[in-house]
Amino acid sequence: MSDSVSVRAKQLRVQKVISPVSVRRIRLSSPPCTVGITDGSERGEYVAQRHILQQTGRPHHVVNLMFQYYPDMEGWPTQGVNWRGFYRNGNLNEGDGYFPLVLEEGGRWGRLYLRQIEDVRSHGQEPQLTLTLHANTPDEWLIRLAKSLAPYAPMRVRINHECNGDWFHFNHRWTYKEVGDFFIRFHDILHAHAPGVRTVACWNGPGDSSEEFPKQRGQLTDDQLAPMFRIADIVSFDQYASLHYGWPEPDFDPQHPTRCFRVTPERWWQLLESFHGHICRVRGGETNVEIHEVNEDADLAGDAGQARWLSRFYTEATERRYPWLTNITFYQFRDRGGLGLERESVERTEAYEALPALAAYGAAIRHNHFAFKVESGKPGVDGKPLECRWSSSTDAGGYEYFFDVPADARTAYLRLPPSSHLLVGINDLWQIKPRGIDALPLAAELHAERLLVRVFAPPADGRNNRAGSFVSAMDSDPVIQLR
Repeated sequence: MSDSVSVRAKQLRVQKVISPVSVRRIRLSSPPCTVGITDGSERGEYVAQRHILQQTGRPHHVVNLMFQYYPDMEGWPTQGVNWRGFYRNGNLNEGDGYFPLVLEEGGRWGRLYLRQIEDVRSHGQEPQLTLTLHANTPDEWLIRLAKSLAPYAPMRVRINHECNGDWFHFNHRWTYKEVGDFFIRFHDILHAHAPGVRTVACWNGPGDSSEEFPKQRGQLTDDQLAPMFRIADIVSFDQYASLHYGWPEPDFDPQHPTRCFRVTPERWWQLLESFHGHICRVRGGETNVEIHEVNEDADLAGDAGQARWLSRFYTEATERRYPWLTNITFYQFRDRGGLGLERESVERTEAYEALPALAAYGAAIRHNHFAFKVESGKPGVDGKPLECRWSSSTDAGGYEYFFDVPADARTAYLRLPPSSHLLVGINDLWQIKPRGIDALPLAAELHAERLLVRVFAPPADGRNNRAGSFVSAMDSDPVIQLR
């Protein structure tokens, strides 16, 4: 081979690198209504956040996790959960069927709650820990629990949710007043030992009852549950459009269902409005309300019916635009029954199938009303390294870059600092770039004359390194490499 041919061959192997044409600072803020999803419960296993992000294309603002803390129960932690069968079953156990919260290392359950919280936060989302507890749980246990959560703030704890019901273990053993008094005690401990961890008081709607506040259950009165709803940082409401609450009874027949209810869309919104009015009177002023469990049960509506309901529900939320409705958390991502976007196999928990509701949900949460909202600053930044700050999915600082990419480029990669753990949005499709990885492939459909890349840096291990936030730095800008 001649020298000139050899030089030409080497030139062809050189990869073209495209630098950004502009860069500017950006920050995350809150849309009118944030979105959340429950991941794992008595009805389904926990799903890694990487998978959920791949399926939805954007982070959630809130991810709800389901645990129980009954360490004084005989046989704990396995007594409170029948994890290879159908969970909340009085013939099998005395607990609520949620994953056991175990503070110590070791075993199947040891610090599982922290690993899930870390996974949620490392993917740019705020954890919400739904936790059922005994009303006589000692202060020293609660203080230890609170201190374990402090490095992950801001986050939330939904204490003894649906407290006005009669189906949870804590409701079987304590009066509504005792449940309310415990909420206040735990609230005070969290505020003292885990600043930034907010408490959630959750009311269960009446199902299909004609009464907004059924007389046979707990009441929002001063001698029962009103005091805890006054002091809570966040007020939430659980109400399904339909629910097969007898699941998993083996003789369930969708054509002749028992132990279930359905409400019309009009009735559903009436129930929410009624609760909002009632809670404003209890708290003495305008109060925001969040929805933390809502769905149309596919056991009753069918898979296609659930997807149609889901599209209609989120569309109606954007049309009603209640200024006080600040979050909708869907229940749940993967489920063994009819409440999932994916259906988990009962026989093999690692097996699942995507349902029509998954595509409907992914489209619904793309609406601007629920946006993963990015606000841009002025073009240009000074110097390196570039500091990134992460507090939560509605409070973070990062950078955005514009690239000119040839539309006919066959293979392109976004190259990023390998030492950084990054949440990267490429033309509004979000993914995680882990530490140790320095390139993300760009799908052909992303090639365009102008490519938008946004970069944030949530903590890889979920933990803060400053009070209430995680601060890191990128030592170089991303570039695009063509091959």
